[in-house]
Amino acid sequence: MMSERIENRSNLDLPETAGADRGGLYLFSSGTLKFAIFDADVATVAEWRAPTPLPHAPPAVLGVVSIQGRMLTVLDPATLLEASDNGNSPSGFIVALRGDEQLALAASSKSDELLSGAEVLSEGASPAVLGVIKHKEESISVLDVKQLFALAIRGRERRQRQF
Repeated sequence: MMSERIENRSNLDLPETAGADRGGLYLFSSGTLKFAIFDADVATVAEWRAPTPLPHAPPAVLGVVSIQGRMLTVLDPATLLEASDNGNSPSGFIVALRGDEQLALAASSKSDELLSGAEVLSEGASPAVLGVIKHKEESISVLDVKQLFALAIRGRERRQRQF
């Protein structure tokens, strides 16, 4: 299904990807790895503040932080995709995402430009990667924000309130 979704479009910012215009791609890095997410999925970008760690959290979950009155779970995208090359958590910015799961991504740097019209070079190797694009001679993984939480907990049961 994922390969069909990518093959049916020549670039990633076409409205067919979500049924609505998602805008350009917002670029950021985690260590030496480059990532992109659709601009429509970004709520805000905040300066780094250390997340409060969560007990027994998976390695990709750095903790929780409050941004604009919302408690967000901060994920390290490199660790999440098992692509961490330096073992250090990024600590430059927090990219707060829109959505019910209240997630944010840790970023070591960000771009001030939005990328549009990028061609897909290859299919994503992970359920959370829509595809890989090329920009300024660099390969950039385009993340599917709807898959990040499921990938982060990887089969662990969520604690539920007991009534």
